Amino acid sequence: MELNIDGNTKQTTVYSWKTGTINKTGTAAGTNITSITAFTNLFAPFSDSTSVSGVTKTRKPTKIKVTASAAAYIKINGGDVITLSATEGFEAEDLVISSLYVSDNGGSATLTVYLQ
Repeated sequence: MELNIDGNTKQTTVYSWKTGTINKTGTAAGTNITSITAFTNLFAPFSDSTSVSGVTKTRKPTKIKVTASAAAYIKINGGDVITLSATEGFEAEDLVISSLYVSDNGGSATLTVYLQ
């Protein structure tokens, strides 16, 4: 077991992919993903990631992969709109992901979001 300079166990940098899937008609543009039931705890595995008792630090996901069953849109950290289709998802790394917003353009789409 490897220790930090303060003598506490080093945190692992490996996280498993986290996912939630929805099929929701008419998700309004710019809906915060954590307000959708299937994704409520999407960011939960990244909180309280410290081995120091009484200290809470939040680790932000740095990798994302999103797939969709139909046309859908996402925004990462309130940035530009990224268009998804049934044949074209989205994948990126080396980001600091604080928030994620989604829309299904008034139709119905099943989204699967993986964060690491």
